[in-house]
Amino acid sequence: MREAEGSFLQDDLPVIMNNKEHHPRIIFRTVGSRMIGLGHIVRSIALAQMLNDFFQPVFWLNRPDDFIVDMIKSDFMVETFDFADNDEEIKGLSTELNSSDLLVLDGYQFDGEYQRAIKPMVKKMICIDDLAQTHFCADLVINHGDGTRMKRYSKEPYTKLLTGADYVLLREEFRNAAARQRNEVEKIDTLFICMGGADPFNATNKVLRSALQMDFLSRIIIAIGSAYSFTDEMQKIISTSKSEKEISVRKNIDATEIVDLLYKSQIAVCPASSISLEVASVKCGLMTGMVADNQQAIHDMIITAGCATTAGDFNTISEAELSRKLSEMNDLKFINYLMARQTTFIDGLSGERLLDEFKKLHDAKV
Repeated sequence: MREAEGSFLQDDLPVIMNNKEHHPRIIFRTVGSRMIGLGHIVRSIALAQMLNDFFQPVFWLNRPDDFIVDMIKSDFMVETFDFADNDEEIKGLSTELNSSDLLVLDGYQFDGEYQRAIKPMVKKMICIDDLAQTHFCADLVINHGDGTRMKRYSKEPYTKLLTGADYVLLREEFRNAAARQRNEVEKIDTLFICMGGADPFNATNKVLRSALQMDFLSRIIIAIGSAYSFTDEMQKIISTSKSEKEISVRKNIDATEIVDLLYKSQIAVCPASSISLEVASVKCGLMTGMVADNQQAIHDMIITAGCATTAGDFNTISEAELSRKLSEMNDLKFINYLMARQTTFIDGLSGERLLDEFKKLHDAKV
């Protein structure tokens, strides 16, 4: 495609060769950045992995940061474009979409008006959502948060909702971990911290400062991504700390390494986003909480299921209160209880369930 205003820009991207030319195309139109975080990207990647044996996933990104393209391009085709707004995008996509495509939308800007304009261009439209704040005319809506929120959705009569942990969007490594048993914890001395790859609210350093006060911890593992902007502050906290704890900062680690680090940890602190569901799939004593309103559904679901304890709002909780809550995690009986609840909560079969739903969409006559 030639490069022009408001068009696809592919000249700088690698051509990914595959043998899936005859597989039906499924397009992922998703978003992410240092400012809004990477949650939409991560769960779209997870869904693409689930569907990859039957479909040909292609990611369409508008003005993405290079590091986001790098996250995706080793596994899936990536096409980028340069649209100023939804109206320009709708006009531009009208020549790129076709009637055999399945289109997955994951981003809050894809409102009811956008959906109504795009839907006639594709065979079926799917939305990944966690807010229920717009009218949905998609054929399928996936919300892997609290299933009781189904009543909040404004939707068309034909729109099908899939909610709750049965449809959790987990990358392959975490689905495999969910299917494995984990032995009970016998000692609590290692904490895993991941407040998201971007953590635009800088909750990581707040948790780190509180964790340094915990005498029962001998090791702290911190996972951050390329989009994390507070590394200098973190290094200062570590360098000026008088603690003798082993502190390991891991950047840009893949899912396999995250699973490995969680197996080396007994407790974890993560926001109520995809990462908390990943932690629960591996089975680890989990403290969660919220840094953004869109995490409420997952938060309520995992707390109600007894899979985690909560810090509430990570943005407003004081470090003293966070330290108090962390000290309560030094309880073998409680941690093993959380892990037992996680074992029954996520069964590792969401990929099979979602693939079946997408095959039905593909096979539908209308």
